[in-house]
Amino acid sequence: MDGKLAVITGGNSGIGRATAEALARQGAHVVIACRNEATAAQAAKEITAATGRTVDAVRLDLADLGSVREAAAEIRDRWDRLDVLVNNAGLARTRRGVTRQGFETTFGVNYIGTSC
Repeated sequence: MDGKLAVITGGNSGIGRATAEALARQGAHVVIACRNEATAAQAAKEITAATGRTVDAVRLDLADLGSVREAAAEIRDRWDRLDVLVNNAGLARTRRGVTRQGFETTFGVNYIGTSC
């Protein structure tokens, strides 16, 4: 993975964080894309300390297609390529909600947000 750029959605916790750390240990430059900027920055700092590899964070809210476009533009502007994309982030809601664009929340985040 040396020299590869890996972007992981939801890389600040759980399986996403474990994946981010594993890819960083293998030499990838990892970018975690997360909804909460503070927890993403903290996770990036901790993974960097644990692996000795720089891990960056980008704000990404899959429930808002504007945020998806902004995150994609930021990644495109900061790095010259994307080698690995791990679409890890997702959710399951028991109560009906809608995304900013009016999609049912679970469908909007898990399917629409990751396919744009």
